[in-house]
Amino acid sequence: MSSSNGNTQMSSKKNPIPSESVFSIMIPWAETWHDEKMIREILGELAWGDISKVDILTRPTQGGKREHAKVFVHYKSWVEELGVKDHLLKKGDKQSELKVWHSSTHFWKVRASSWKFQDRNGTEKVKPRVEFS
Repeated sequence: MSSSNGNTQMSSKKNPIPSESVFSIMIPWAETWHDEKMIREILGELAWGDISKVDILTRPTQGGKREHAKVFVHYKSWVEELGVKDHLLKKGDKQSELKVWHSSTHFWKVRASSWKFQDRNGTEKVKPRVEFS
């Protein structure tokens, strides 16, 4: 993911997750007008940690869903004592999430990011493995 004009596009060249990141969250649905400044301000007020990077991916209208954004927020420090990370990483049938109210009537669902970088150029040495599906 590399930034351009506030939006982020997938890139196969380098890992978009900053090396100093200790935890990343994902907002699966944000309005397209929710920009990086707004996201940083609202999440900053929660004092979960220091944000190092915000990646915003625009998702096109598809399958009856209107255009929206998917947001990844990478933290360079995290306040463990709040219990937020523990809640988001809870194992269960359904991925744990939180609601972050950004106005009196609207909220974002927030989940732990499970996205992993895969070097699509094949330059990263990967140990052979089997995956059952």
